[in-house]
Amino acid sequence: AGVRRIVCACPNCVKAMREAFAPDARTSGIELAVLPQVLADVGYRVDAGVAARLLAGDEGRGVLLCVHDSCPDRDYGQFADGLRAILPEGAWVEPAHCRRKSVCCGSLPRAAGNAKAADKCADICGREAVEASADAIVTTCMSCAFQLNMAQAHAPAVHFLELLYDWRIDWSSVG
Repeated sequence: AGVRRIVCACPNCVKAMREAFAPDARTSGIELAVLPQVLADVGYRVDAGVAARLLAGDEGRGVLLCVHDSCPDRDYGQFADGLRAILPEGAWVEPAHCRRKSVCCGSLPRAAGNAKAADKCADICGREAVEASADAIVTTCMSCAFQLNMAQAHAPAVHFLELLYDWRIDWSSVG
């Protein structure tokens, strides 16, 4: 079809497409751009007041976000870079383990049927957010956001699009 660029919203999808496209000469040259970076490049930014209202109920109160980097992005860091580019300056912190050393949210062990390991992963992520003095965890992966909201109680988790578009997902009702 002549596609030269695909903008991807999901770290898992980018990983799967990268692996599927690479061995095929017809698709190996397709650029896989990541949504948070594309949005940052055209000037979109999360508004600190919106983040404060959604997470703390008070637009005048500052909130500190702990970034969570998803497993499928470890090798490339495109979503990690894009997330940091779109967040308000000074409104985010790194956990003890980030980027190439990020701790899995627990989605992978949960998918493999190991709920105990999944909950342990999520607990570590939540504890690291608290240790970083964050009010909430922010991620680019919907699976991470779901897992971190359902399997740990240390800090709420939010997908960056919730903050960008001022619309909070009720994670407890997501099936």
